[in-house]
Amino acid sequence: MSGRSTQLFDVRAEPVAVSFTSVPDGVARASFNAGRFVLVGSDGTVTLLDARSGAIVATWSKTGIADAVVAGNTIVAVDREATVHVGCLADGKVSEVAKASVGSVGIFVQIVGDHVVVEAEGPDPIRVATLASPCQP
Repeated sequence: MSGRSTQLFDVRAEPVAVSFTSVPDGVARASFNAGRFVLVGSDGTVTLLDARSGAIVATWSKTGIADAVVAGNTIVAVDREATVHVGCLADGKVSEVAKASVGSVGIFVQIVGDHVVVEAEGPDPIRVATLASPCQP
């Protein structure tokens, strides 16, 4: 990663964080919530970054993750095998606490209020479930 860095910008094209040098190779997806960026690398690694300092908060090595979001200390990820993974962030580590099949390959995931919304392939592309996170605030 020598000589490479990643910088994130807001909708006004203003830098919102310092230059990041320890991000996954080939960032495929990025989302932001509550002062943290969630970056999904092309290898499926999920990296949480502090928006102000650029510091890595935690990494979550999962295989085949397509998208991930964060809400507080809860990370929700969807993989390319139709599984939603829920992880809790504590002491700089992410531990998986739940997983469930969405029935078809998930592409995108969002948290809307207290619901997880997954966009998937197939005739019923939107899946919605209530998120009752066991993660400590």
